[in-house]
Amino acid sequence: MNYSPILTSKSRHLFDKLGTNLPKGKSLHAHLLKTGVFPSCPFLSNTLVNFYAKCHLFSEAHLAFVQISYKDTVSWNCLINAYSQLRLRRYSLSALELFKQMLQHHALPNSHTFAGILSCAAMLEDSMIAHQAHSFVVKLVDSYDVFVYSSLLNAYCKLGDLYHGRKVFDEMAEKNSVTWATMISGYASQRLTKEAFSLFRMMTAGGGEGVNEFVLTSLLSALVSPEFVVTGKQVHSLAVKTGLSSIVSMGNAVLTMYAKCDSLDAAIRAFELSIAKNSITWSAMITGYAQSGKSEKALTLFKEMHLCGIKPSEYTLVGVLNACSDSNAIYEGKQKNGFLRCCWNGETEMKERRGDDVDYNALYRMCIMIIQRQNQELRYLAWKESANNVSIGAFCEQHSHSEFLRSI
Repeated sequence: MNYSPILTSKSRHLFDKLGTNLPKGKSLHAHLLKTGVFPSCPFLSNTLVNFYAKCHLFSEAHLAFVQISYKDTVSWNCLINAYSQLRLRRYSLSALELFKQMLQHHALPNSHTFAGILSCAAMLEDSMIAHQAHSFVVKLVDSYDVFVYSSLLNAYCKLGDLYHGRKVFDEMAEKNSVTWATMISGYASQRLTKEAFSLFRMMTAGGGEGVNEFVLTSLLSALVSPEFVVTGKQVHSLAVKTGLSSIVSMGNAVLTMYAKCDSLDAAIRAFELSIAKNSITWSAMITGYAQSGKSEKALTLFKEMHLCGIKPSEYTLVGVLNACSDSNAIYEGKQKNGFLRCCWNGETEMKERRGDDVDYNALYRMCIMIIQRQNQELRYLAWKESANNVSIGAFCEQHSHSEFLRSI
């Protein structure tokens, strides 16, 4: 079927201008149906799928996808990548099912397909999927494709498979700052500080990639104990020297590093010097106070955070409940936990990170950190109060946390 180039170009231009304007998008969809352009024209049909995905209307996006007469690689990628970017378990599984169907329909995957699939593998913590995708990449993708090999490296690092991650890294024909930062971050996540700094020295030797905030924040995340505070100060000095210390993410990394290295005074200075404080900045300082035994200061800072209009996160909850782990602060802990749960009420980000029960799972993991530091006499009381009357016992039995139940 022949399509008017003017109509096709005009429709694509309209979709580009729409953004996420749903009423106008649906009107344009109806017009394309009326003129017969959709679902026969792959180019505009793919654009329509992408439009609904951007609006987070995945049922409509899937329906539009199913109706496409001729599905090319871009058609499959539109939905696979839309699902993978959500980083939610059920959508990751849907993306993998689509990939399977794509192969059955003899559509050829490309770099963007593999980037989406590898993201799903990391989210699902499934190394088998990563290895299978790796096999496809070796057969179908050029070794100079930094984009897809960076995705592969990122998946292996997130899965904790540093052996295969380093192998991919070493075999890459080209590397960029993201590649170096990913590998350094992989070592940092496994507390392999020496390996992380060895790679950093390799990167900077002989006029390699320039230092940027991604690399330095990855390096700082490897410094998690007092023995590394001097090294941390050196990285901090390098950030100041290169003009990167004013970047919010860099400032947060410096603050977190000093807090983890038990250098509270330096952490406080980093907090005070931070110009644009976000939730991570406040949470890091609250946690730093709590871990140093300064519970009152942590709770006071939490109140200041609330007065500044900064929305707390699940990381804030950890810091606040740690500050309340003293039995004398049980009432404060109950208040703060109730407030934080109200902040999350009606939102799906926490609930859907690993399925519908993730809010309880997160609460379970966070509260257990407190209980482990308390003596046998106070354990049950602290759990019951800090959980804010959540029926955690039934939840633990339902999800086979029997070991924990026996411990209390």
